[in-house]
Amino acid sequence: MELPEEEVQAAVALTEALSGRPVEDLHDEYREALEAVIAAKAEGVRAQPPEPAEAPSGQVVDLMAALEQSVQDAKAARSGHGQEDATVHEIKTDAPAKKKTAPKKTAARAHKTSPPSA
Repeated sequence: MELPEEEVQAAVALTEALSGRPVEDLHDEYREALEAVIAAKAEGVRAQPPEPAEAPSGQVVDLMAALEQSVQDAKAARSGHGQEDATVHEIKTDAPAKKKTAPKKTAARAHKTSPPSA
């Protein structure tokens, strides 16, 4: 099945926009590996699966240990800064406290809740 050239160009433009790289720089590793397996089967040879790509060489972090260390550091920081010197101040405001009141019923709301007339 042939695709119209306009659709091919639109797909290429979309791929380049989403990947941030020219389409010529992209290649399908899965397709290449699958083609190698198919070619090997056609020749009667049992193909070996490709070697997996190397895992990123980032450091593995134990999140629970990091969290526990963070909590211990925070406790040590608080205890070392003289918490006994802290004072509590009452906040005074000039405005009186507002009373909380129930919302007023509107006519539409009252009509919905009233029983039907007989």
